[in-house]
Amino acid sequence: MDLHKFIVGALIGSVVGLLSGWEGISGSTFIQAGILLTGIVSTQSKAAGTTLLAMVFPISALAVWEYYKRGDVDVELAVVITAFYMILAWFGSKLNVIIPTNITYFATGVTLMVATAIFFNKAYTSNK
Repeated sequence: MDLHKFIVGALIGSVVGLLSGWEGISGSTFIQAGILLTGIVSTQSKAAGTTLLAMVFPISALAVWEYYKRGDVDVELAVVITAFYMILAWFGSKLNVIIPTNITYFATGVTLMVATAIFFNKAYTSNK
């Protein structure tokens, strides 16, 4: 790995790790966007594969522990989500080679806009 790729990867991992622990997000979307934007990977498919590999390891373990100590983790729900996530992620990876890249980019953008709308709505309607 060249130094540029190492430095950019370390910066992306640092920023996304901080946001992930703070906001409770998985960070995969930001990792994928970051490595595509910086050009350290050349295709959406390579960005998806690289991001998924980065997410396989327990990179959120210490953040989860902090939430767990406060009673802010529903373990049973997390296990159910994980089981179904694993199975459907496998099917989703098969779609990546079937569906054209431009449609994948569009679908990701729509998904992010919907998530953004949900969080803006929560921020606007929150009493705190």
